[in-house]
Amino acid sequence: MEEWQAVAVFRAPEVPEDGRRHLGELFPGTTVHDARTGRLTATWRLRADDLPAAAETARARVAEAAASGFAEPVDLRVRSAEMAEVEIAHPGPLELWGSGEVAGHLSVSRQYVAQLLEGDPRFPRPVATLRGGHVWTAGSVRHYTDLYRS
Repeated sequence: MEEWQAVAVFRAPEVPEDGRRHLGELFPGTTVHDARTGRLTATWRLRADDLPAAAETARARVAEAAASGFAEPVDLRVRSAEMAEVEIAHPGPLELWGSGEVAGHLSVSRQYVAQLLEGDPRFPRPVATLRGGHVWTAGSVRHYTDLYRS
């Protein structure tokens, strides 16, 4: 038997207290609910002989969570625990942009970027806020541009 990590993402605008308890039983790991986006992410470890068996075990747990009615599954990933540890220790490079890069990409001022952040709910949320300002992934800004500014 090998150890695997599963990550399931659900659309769940609200999670009732009894739902939180149920999820804790189904996914003995970390469960995070972001009320702003209505996204719930569950990360847990499981044991199985191989990847297909691990994926089936994870799929069954996700189906049980979906049957509760408050969480709609939208993504499921299963990988070896070893690969999960490697990716945590050595994440791939991210292309990050500050307000200046976002403004340049959109051909607007930095002030307008701030207005978009406050006034357009479709505009991507920053992945971090540092002393120097907000930081976005370039991919999220490009995605916004492709969908809403072309």
